[in-house]
Amino acid sequence: MAKKTFLFTVLGAQLMFIFLLIHKSSQFIKESYQKQKIELIKNELAHRKELLTNQLYANKNPAQIKKFAQEQLNMQPIKISQLKRIARE
Repeated sequence: MAKKTFLFTVLGAQLMFIFLLIHKSSQFIKESYQKQKIELIKNELAHRKELLTNQLYANKNPAQIKKFAQEQLNMQPIKISQLKRIARE
């Protein structure tokens, strides 16, 4: 009787250890997948940041500002004859 109890206890412990090992492996795989997903998002955001930074520097370029003003806003360069002096009192 004692042998059967001991045998069932050892068998139960072995089954529990196998279950815990499988659980640990599945958790590791789940976390690895989550890490890969986060790394992908991080890389996409870094690429987007680089594109936006390049666009910002391009938009700060005076030649680009002038081109935008002339093409999109229909502005023309000002001539000196169009300037008027404001009299001071």
